Amino acid sequence: MRSRPEVLTAPVAYHRVFSGHRLKPQLVDTAALLVATGLVLLALALGSALLLLLRVATGPALSGWIAGAVML
Repeated sequence: MRSRPEVLTAPVAYHRVFSGHRLKPQLVDTAALLVATGLVLLALALGSALLLLLRVATGPALSGWIAGAVML
């Protein structure tokens, strides 16, 4: 799984394009949605990387349990 950094930086560009158009509530709602989506994707990427590293270090049986516990 590949992380999408554009989702985390999109609120900045979105704000620059639409600032001054009296759209503050829509800007805030959309920026919050983009940041939340970006954080979920980042967490999934980190969890996948952890699972990959643990599979190499400990084997497939134990790695799933450890990665699952960390992600919770």
